[in-house]
Amino acid sequence: MLKFENPFMLYLLLALIPVWAVIIMRMRTFVSSLNGKDTRHKSVNAVQVLRKRVLARSFLWSCGFILLVMAAAGPSWGTKLDSVQITGNSVSFVFDVSYSMNAADMPDGSTRLAASAQYADALLSRMTGASVSAVLAKGSGVLVIPQTDDFTVIRSLLGNLSPMLLTSAGSNIGAGIDTALRSFSKNTSSSSAIVLFTDGDETIETLRLAVENALNQGVPVYIVGFGSTKETEILTGDGERTATTALREQTLQTLCADVTKQIKRRHGDSFNIKAEYVNALDLGSALTVLEGVLFSNEKTQSGALTLYESKPIRRQSLFALLALVFFCAGLCAMQFNRKRPSAKIAGILFCALMLSSCSSQEKSAVNILKGVIHWVQEDYQEASADFLEAKETAVQQQDETAKVYAQYGIAVSYLMLNEKEAALNQLDKLVGSGVPELVRFGALYNSGIVSYQKGEFQKAADFFKQALLIDNSQLDAKINLELAMSQAEVQSKAAQSELQPVHHSEGSSAQDTIFSMMKENDDKRWKSEPQEKSDILDY
Repeated sequence: MLKFENPFMLYLLLALIPVWAVIIMRMRTFVSSLNGKDTRHKSVNAVQVLRKRVLARSFLWSCGFILLVMAAAGPSWGTKLDSVQITGNSVSFVFDVSYSMNAADMPDGSTRLAASAQYADALLSRMTGASVSAVLAKGSGVLVIPQTDDFTVIRSLLGNLSPMLLTSAGSNIGAGIDTALRSFSKNTSSSSAIVLFTDGDETIETLRLAVENALNQGVPVYIVGFGSTKETEILTGDGERTATTALREQTLQTLCADVTKQIKRRHGDSFNIKAEYVNALDLGSALTVLEGVLFSNEKTQSGALTLYESKPIRRQSLFALLALVFFCAGLCAMQFNRKRPSAKIAGILFCALMLSSCSSQEKSAVNILKGVIHWVQEDYQEASADFLEAKETAVQQQDETAKVYAQYGIAVSYLMLNEKEAALNQLDKLVGSGVPELVRFGALYNSGIVSYQKGEFQKAADFFKQALLIDNSQLDAKINLELAMSQAEVQSKAAQSELQPVHHSEGSSAQDTIFSMMKENDDKRWKSEPQEKSDILDY
């Protein structure tokens, strides 16, 4: 089925209506003026031929204009499997901090909220190299910690989880899922996943719709259940009334199974994004979650995982080519001679042959060009996909030159996506012999930049030195070399100086103070606002 990415562009086709009205009106005026003159020495057939040629040219140009507008509208039909390299993991922890999570019905006597904090801390210890964000869900969802690889900040939050951190009443878990989706960067090659810590007790039933939305965006959701399936009495948010709560395990299991089946029916069985429920007390549940949200680097040699996702096949180039053919045909229509058409037909066929023929070696060059265009447009995800496809084609055709430039394109795309380790892995393969000097210089220079950003100043200085050995006229490399050497000297002196140890409890106390202030301010705000008693309890 033909689809358009920018269907509003099709409104430009309405411009053909006044254009054809003008053409017909002027043609009638022209023919009537000829008929009104002395036509003894003029051929009536010549007038008819001229009229037909003008109409033919107008028709062909109109077809070309239609095809050009359709190309601008972004036509596509059919699907293809496109390779995407995943070079990192982005995970969002969503904590249900409603009052029902204060129920102390875990086996060791702890509350559901405290158990979820311990569970999350155990997951963090096995998530080296990933970035994590933290979202609190109560009556609304709030992003408290954006994506970060500094787990110290996440752990400081875990020790201070409380319903008092949010003043919104009720339990709207779906809002936390929606907030987690917004925490993921769109311009990245990392895989995304959501882990929800909850008892499934909702006062506002939005979880099913939020999970379905996440799966449609290609983000798997893992729900970790806490609590007992037996009803437990708790104190609600107003501090006066009580309510009963329990782990809604059957509801969560059914929700995950139904939404996953619905998504597979919509996208096909090959679509492997799913929602899964695990009980926090089940043996091996943490490993199930980790295997679902993280890809294994041990199975890959390059530190990246190549996945294939279904994408629509864009047809802009086909429509643009057909538009060009119709415009050329319109030019030939005015000068076409039935007695000697062979030269013009041969020329058109030759042009079509040149435009349509594209060898396998040329495909890699075309993909590199597409990657450069996407890179300039700051669409680094598409650029990396184009360079990856160009590299695969070059490897098949044993085209070393195209392979080198495609690999360099992959590296600089990863740099712009902030995937430093994956970029360094690609750049390391471009500093050996046999690589063009321009590419070697760029690989060494960018390796120095990445090392400098990582705080490895001496290593960065070595890279800049090697780059200057190739081209000593680059002023930026000289400046960066001086900066790296000066920072390396400062770093060396700091390492030699004796630092006064700081007791761990002091840092922990400072963090606790920050969150205590947050809770105190929210507590004052909560108590200062009039609390209306309603049928929906804040639990």
